[in-house]
Amino acid sequence: MSRIAFKDCTSLWSKWSKLFFETNHKSAFISRLYCEQSKTEKRDKEEDLDSHSTTYEDTSVEYGIGKKYAVMKLQQLFNLRLFTATDVATRFKNLQLVTGKTMSDNYNALKQEGIEDSTILQYPDLLAQKLIEEKILLIKRLPFKINDTVPLLSIELNKFKQFMNNESKCTNIPGGRIEFLSKLFELSILHTCDIITKRPFFQKIDLEKVENNCKVLIEFGIQLDEIKKDYWVLRYSTGVIRQRLQNVEHLDIGKLKTWMVRAQPEIRNTYVKRRSDNKSILGESSIAEYLSERLQCPLDKSKLILAKHPALLSKSMKKMKEIIDFLYNDGYTPTHIVRNPKILLHSVETTRKRLKELEEQGVKVDSLHILTKSQKQYMNYYDSLVKSNKNKIQDNN
Repeated sequence: MSRIAFKDCTSLWSKWSKLFFETNHKSAFISRLYCEQSKTEKRDKEEDLDSHSTTYEDTSVEYGIGKKYAVMKLQQLFNLRLFTATDVATRFKNLQLVTGKTMSDNYNALKQEGIEDSTILQYPDLLAQKLIEEKILLIKRLPFKINDTVPLLSIELNKFKQFMNNESKCTNIPGGRIEFLSKLFELSILHTCDIITKRPFFQKIDLEKVENNCKVLIEFGIQLDEIKKDYWVLRYSTGVIRQRLQNVEHLDIGKLKTWMVRAQPEIRNTYVKRRSDNKSILGESSIAEYLSERLQCPLDKSKLILAKHPALLSKSMKKMKEIIDFLYNDGYTPTHIVRNPKILLHSVETTRKRLKELEEQGVKVDSLHILTKSQKQYMNYYDSLVKSNKNKIQDNN
């Protein structure tokens, strides 16, 4: 081949090689560019989906109704743990009946007045209240810190307006009804407002009547702390309270209780008779001393029996005496009872019936243990006993 031809051939190859590599490089660049664009588009789509998902979730919390949404909103507002938020939503079921938006709006209205989160969580039903802003305007008229009067916001609006109207008429009492009851019961303003909310009769009851009733109850030896456990007794007229307490006082049955005023005569008479029976059996002795004597065991042992079976402390002494007498008459000893003191909680009728049933099956009860079983446990034992006896008869035949 001539030198010129070879040179031309080499030049042509060089051009084609350059063109090939440039084209290949350009294709690779375009390919990479397309790949990056695809990744960017995919990422944008995912972010867009996440954005839509978050928006949907936020919307569902705001407008969803039910326990799940109430829990989510409580977590959001108070930064509570799931367990705590669930417990609140479970105990205060009104929260399950409103939207998260209602809860948020009420929360913001309360916070705007400086009401603390801890106070709101004491009365979470406030988050489910209707027209709470109108109630807040009314409650701000009271001469107390709003954090102390918060429980009153739970009162239905019309009743709340009536209560506030009554308060405005208490011009002769400094601080009105709330402060009067607070001093009478020796309670904080917050606790007093809580009681007024939970026991609606305090919203309009005559305050002089309440004071006089407390004086009569204390006169008969009923302490203020006991009255505060049973506020309903204060609804009765002063004359009725005095008369009913006088009726039981002369019976010498021990300390008088507020329930003796409220109870029906039949219930009160039954209690009185029982206490009289107990006193006639015990005399000046305690239940532990009585058992120690009857069961012929040390006092420490009888105290241990009462500690293990505290129901004996409230059992009728008449019935306890009857079951002990019955067992002794049937041949059992104090040792039998001390080993199975639970028998003292059973009636004579039940014990007699079981002994007869077991005797008919040929069983002589040496231990009282089976007699102390529950009805279901006893019947399982009895049925297996009957079945066993039938099998023996069949085997003998």
